[in-house]
Amino acid sequence: REVATKASRGLGESFVDGWWTTDDLVGLLQLLTRNLEGFDHLRNRWSAVTSPVVDPLRRLRPASKHRDKREIAAHYDLGNDFFELFLDETMAYSCALFDGPEATLHDAQRAKFDRLLRSIDLGPDDHLVEIGTGWGGLAVHAAVEFGARVTTTTISTEQHRHATELVERLGLGDRVTVLLEDYRDLTGTYDKLVSVEMIEAVDWRDHDAFFATCNRLLRPEGKMALQAILVADRRFGRVRNSEDFVKRHIFPGSCIPSLDAITRATARTGDFWLTRYDEFPQHYAETLHRWHDRLQATADEARARGYDDGLLRLWEFYLCYCEAAFLERYVSLAQIVLERPRSIPTALEVRP
Repeated sequence: REVATKASRGLGESFVDGWWTTDDLVGLLQLLTRNLEGFDHLRNRWSAVTSPVVDPLRRLRPASKHRDKREIAAHYDLGNDFFELFLDETMAYSCALFDGPEATLHDAQRAKFDRLLRSIDLGPDDHLVEIGTGWGGLAVHAAVEFGARVTTTTISTEQHRHATELVERLGLGDRVTVLLEDYRDLTGTYDKLVSVEMIEAVDWRDHDAFFATCNRLLRPEGKMALQAILVADRRFGRVRNSEDFVKRHIFPGSCIPSLDAITRATARTGDFWLTRYDEFPQHYAETLHRWHDRLQATADEARARGYDDGLLRLWEFYLCYCEAAFLERYVSLAQIVLERPRSIPTALEVRP
């Protein structure tokens, strides 16, 4: 009954409560995800019918920085010592990019940093602004490996504390500034901007505010790199108004965007050109698989740190649920480059 009435929420909650188990959780979730396609067709059609009524009502919800901070805290302030159990030394909590099956998680995360920063031609003369600090791994990498000056912001108290301590420990206080501010409160003008899987924490009603802020922060020659989890355009209208297991138990207030939602928001709010788009769903599946294995291997240490079996089963289902979704390409992972008009050459650079 729980599964029939609550879909993924019921499935996940019943697993966490110990009502069922399986030797191949990812495989089972892949099978269920695969069979959602036909059901999705009906749900998407219903969403198309109801959206003209539902969307205007939902838009009445006022933007709230306090609510956003509370929702972020519900996940990221769980405890740095919990995330340390399964993340690598960079503490990067986002999709890594693997050169091959032998690549370590640490090397793959650094490869992700490199690809994002090279995509916007980051150099030692640039001032980079990062929206969504995480635990500071990318900001430090940009300063050490690219010589850039970095300003990064988060609204997670735990992440801010960790990133600030990391910057101080590495002696990078003159290169990296870590702020505890809402992105909408940022001021100044920057050469480059990067945001890694932070837009999923932005409510769909705030997409315009997010991209308007990005446009405002960048010089006319500026470039922006965005890494984002994406849902198919055809599903976005339904997904943004529904609550699944992840929204209820892991990321309250989250909203996975679609490419169409992003391009429409950028068109409404500024002058960005989308100049590069690449997808890496298989890399996220592998990242999640590695995180799951590491968390399973450190389960006893997690319990010793005060995290109970209910939380561990919650995270086991969450990581496997997401891995299955990427394997079936129910969701995808993209790196997107957006450029202000003056950053794009208007003529071939072949004349003396």
